[in-house]
Amino acid sequence: MNILLDGYFDKNFGDDVMQQLVVKSFPEHTFFVNNAEREMLSHLSQFDNIRINCPCDNIDMYLNVIGTGFMFKGKIAKITGALSLLKRQKKYKKSAVVNCSFESFDSKAEEWLASKKIQAYRFITCRDKQSEKFLKKYAKSAEIKFYEDMVFSHDILPKPQLDEGHLGISAVRRAYSDTNYDYYKTLAEVADSYIEETGKKVLLFAFDTGCENDTSAVLSIRDMMRYPEMAELVLYDGNPDKFTDNMCRCSVFVGSRFHSIVTAQLLGIKSVAVHDRKKLKMLCADHNIPSVSKEALTCHTLTQLIKASQMPQNTERFKNSHEHIKALKNYIES
Repeated sequence: MNILLDGYFDKNFGDDVMQQLVVKSFPEHTFFVNNAEREMLSHLSQFDNIRINCPCDNIDMYLNVIGTGFMFKGKIAKITGALSLLKRQKKYKKSAVVNCSFESFDSKAEEWLASKKIQAYRFITCRDKQSEKFLKKYAKSAEIKFYEDMVFSHDILPKPQLDEGHLGISAVRRAYSDTNYDYYKTLAEVADSYIEETGKKVLLFAFDTGCENDTSAVLSIRDMMRYPEMAELVLYDGNPDKFTDNMCRCSVFVGSRFHSIVTAQLLGIKSVAVHDRKKLKMLCADHNIPSVSKEALTCHTLTQLIKASQMPQNTERFKNSHEHIKALKNYIES
């Protein structure tokens, strides 16, 4: 089968892992992926069943592997989304979206656009109950499945021999936000406190190095630190395995990216979340992962949560994350 693969291509660790999981799970099928910025597809170039920017007139299925990909925040996003609905959409024999979720909508217009976009799919898997509820309301003709986030099915294992006792921090940059500075400043204070108490390094992780530009976030944090020489930048370069090896050097991880906490849990690393999105807040509430909102973030609060954090237990609770692939296989073969 020829499958047109779509998704979020931005040198984003979580999305890249999701796409890799799908492609390597179906070696019998050929995936076609098109993106003007070909450098954003380096994570897929290793697979024999991938065709990058190659035209194909015989596509059997359109597959969108995406997380929170149905967001239309801001006027430009809404206009672009509305214009895309007006274009004549090509019809495929099969259409599916895998591992999606929906954030809170900033307006009825955004909710309407999201509801119209998901009606193009006949098979959908999502990763939280609230998203499942939204899908059942608006995508009534689709087959809908809910499982834990599919990155929990990633076959990475804890590597305790790499643990060097460092603190890992995953910082997120929000474009045009006036709250970034205070958030970075607090994380810098937490980093300095950890260095003073332990004498260990702080590894600053950029989980997205494309347009979202977490690189800017970690550079800002390092510049605000009193001990910048004790900070090490770890920038995602399209190689998930190398990236997670660096995570394994940490004894505790502070994450603002959703998949930073997912991966820390998989690797058996103590973790604390700093959230400003519903998906991360719900993940922590559902699985008893300590967290604090950006609005309530202080150096003291986060330092205390780090000290009280526990090793992840009972990873069996994520077992059904494998079902995304199994359900997709059933849909393809139906």
